[in-house]
Amino acid sequence: MTPRLTVDVGFKGVDVLHNGRNYLPGPQSKVRFDSFAALPRAAVRYQLDDRQQLFANVTTNFRAPDEYTLYNVYDGGAVSSTGTTDLKNEYSVSEELGYRYIGPNLSASLTGFHYHFRNRQLATVIDQGGALINSTINAGSQTSYGVDGEIDWRPARGMSLYVSGEYLHARIDDDLPVGDDYLPTKGKHAVSAPTWQFGVGGTYDDGRLFGSTALKYVGRQYATFTNDESIKGYATLDLSIGVHLAGLIDAQRTDLRLNAINVTNPHVLSGVEAISTNAQDTTGRNGTVIAGSAPAYYIGSGRAFMVTLSRAF
Repeated sequence: MTPRLTVDVGFKGVDVLHNGRNYLPGPQSKVRFDSFAALPRAAVRYQLDDRQQLFANVTTNFRAPDEYTLYNVYDGGAVSSTGTTDLKNEYSVSEELGYRYIGPNLSASLTGFHYHFRNRQLATVIDQGGALINSTINAGSQTSYGVDGEIDWRPARGMSLYVSGEYLHARIDDDLPVGDDYLPTKGKHAVSAPTWQFGVGGTYDDGRLFGSTALKYVGRQYATFTNDESIKGYATLDLSIGVHLAGLIDAQRTDLRLNAINVTNPHVLSGVEAISTNAQDTTGRNGTVIAGSAPAYYIGSGRAFMVTLSRAF
């Protein structure tokens, strides 16, 4: 538009066709699911000067349900759950507004964001007779907003420091249908969505010695839509130190490195593998008692050390 102002406008149409066949004996044979999503988007950037920029954008995205939800699941030769094509794509509209600075030794950005999801698709794992099956759960409508920030500073040659952080407010907008009733989930915190995350890292390389450090914190994550079970926040620390051997042996680049992974060795659950609607028995909006089921989690890795020797040829 002007030497300082740039406007981008675009449109993408996506058609997804799942076309398959179930060869297992039973009532289901051919499976076909076709869906289309219209994805308009727009972005504006304004250059304050050679180093500073303001930006804003509005984008749309979609996600098709997991293909495993289309097919029947069997347990002991009998159908334990019926596949369905009566599914809806996740559709989201996101807005971002932010500021960037890019300097010779310092770069930084600060971004505010707002996302609204319809038919939020959450990946999970379900237990069918002892077999773990990938699936998705339609969590209805969800609204998220927050702030992202990051700083990259290079105070001296061969040295860099990096800091990032995020605040996320993610809430469920609907009560979740379960059977003939509804779980009281409206206004609850979205699952697997930590409110706070931070990262701090640094690198050093003087041409002979080199090293890096990375510290990450992830806040509390809820594992159920009713927020009656969660995993607490945790932090991990990774370190590495090494030496460039080029010139000591020959002119080819050869590096010897020691990596220390998860130095603090926290015994934690690092994420939600299988989401549950509610862990405890809960009274639905219509007065029926909806039985709870336990979520499943990923176990955080323990402390580990690794030595590597690499050589360029």
